[in-house]
Amino acid sequence: MTKYVITNDKDAEKYIKSLNNYDDVRHWVINHLDMSKQWTIKTYAEDLKDYLSTKTKKELINLYIERVIN
Repeated sequence: MTKYVITNDKDAEKYIKSLNNYDDVRHWVINHLDMSKQWTIKTYAEDLKDYLSTKTKKELINLYIERVIN
């Protein structure tokens, strides 16, 4: 199973689902979410990479320190 992150641009709705493949995620979106919104599906790794790419070195170090301490 792969973790997928499902988000939309209209608000802060975000779902993380572990499913077998992209088609399963697409079907989950169609069956469970409001289709009037534009949904984006990424693997968890892609989403994390995008998130981390927006951070400065100082912010990344602080995130790492928080993770190690907690």
